[in-house]
Amino acid sequence: MLKSPPFMPFSFMAEQSKTKRGLARRARNNKALFLPVSVATANQISLRSWTALDRVRAGDADSAAVIALAHATVVAARVSQAGFGDIDKETLDEVAAGLSQAIGRGCESGDWQLAPALLAPIGRVLDEHHRQLRQVRMAVIVEANEWLETRLEQGARFEDLLGDATSAAKQAGGE
Repeated sequence: MLKSPPFMPFSFMAEQSKTKRGLARRARNNKALFLPVSVATANQISLRSWTALDRVRAGDADSAAVIALAHATVVAARVSQAGFGDIDKETLDEVAAGLSQAIGRGCESGDWQLAPALLAPIGRVLDEHHRQLRQVRMAVIVEANEWLETRLEQGARFEDLLGDATSAAKQAGGE
């Protein structure tokens, strides 16, 4: 008598197949990628960055806070590169340079504080990131996040990614 194979939950099967489906294929299968994320979801995503900025302003900066700000900055720059940005390149460059410097210093000495002059430009970048989450179609946001995740998995450092994202945004702007 033949025995049936043991039941394998779907999540286990998904873990075995680690290949990501392409964005175009996902878009065909998930029309939600053509719409922006919901306001509640955009608020939830932005809350992490705004909380990190509040912690930095309060003098309680740590690696998690600075990395959260760097993540939002890289995604905002990549989305801007795709043609959906309303923030000037100088602000992105200033924030990227300041965050790169803070990450480098934090990794070496444990001092994660940001320069006070950098807090206002970071606020503008976070405003732009939140606007993008509310207005830009989800596929563009997903693509920017996947670009970042892929680079980090390949061993890239945030300091380098901040420079890559802002220089790519400059090239897209025709500068």
